[in-house]
Amino acid sequence: MKPRDPTERSTDAPDTIVETERLIGATLVVGIVAAIIAFVLLSWLAREMLQGETARFDALVRGSVNAAASPRRTRIMRFASEFGGPTRLMILGAVVLAGFLLKRWYRGAILLAVTFGGAALLDFLLKQLFGRTRPAPFFDHPVLSSYSFPSGHALFAFVFFGTFAALLVQRVRDPAARTAIVAAAAFCVLTIGISRIYLGVHYPSDVVAGYLIALVWIVVMAVGDRLASARWFSRLRRVIPKKRSG
Repeated sequence: MKPRDPTERSTDAPDTIVETERLIGATLVVGIVAAIIAFVLLSWLAREMLQGETARFDALVRGSVNAAASPRRTRIMRFASEFGGPTRLMILGAVVLAGFLLKRWYRGAILLAVTFGGAALLDFLLKQLFGRTRPAPFFDHPVLSSYSFPSGHALFAFVFFGTFAALLVQRVRDPAARTAIVAAAAFCVLTIGISRIYLGVHYPSDVVAGYLIALVWIVVMAVGDRLASARWFSRLRRVIPKKRSG
């Protein structure tokens, strides 16, 4: 059997590229649909909040969560709130970013940095735009001076854990491990968001808005990343010769 020349290009590469492009196209469609739905819901929620229509919902959820309070739950929620703060997640994101750079995973590093920077800008601008006063906190929690809508904790938690999980899943082939990564990320995001409602420093609608904004932003970044990848694969197809018949 004739040994394969290590410099010879694989004839299966074009087929692999075509299949990858199909997956990219499907991901783009799903992502765009998800972003549109989230944006519509966010627009509706913001309008309802400004008109005072979310007051009943906010009061009902706040009351229900507060009624389930206990010393142990309060300790857990305080920890989750401190751990999921934007400042701490920014520091943690910088550590992850440094790890990506050390591993020379430049695409992931750039995506994480731009996603986080955009989330910080969105959080600041939207808080200033809506200017919603925070509710009275529970459990003697310090009163915060920043505005309430949207929740920065919910926004940053969703962006950080969502983006990190999406990047990590691409490097893991075991389905069980992928499921565990996604489940762990979802648990962290939900726990941090609930902690803000539990401690009384945010209305439930603030947290929901933070999640929706994060979803839209992540999808926008993912679509941009996929489009860049599609252009890269398109250039690659011009370089790799087409598979010969026979």
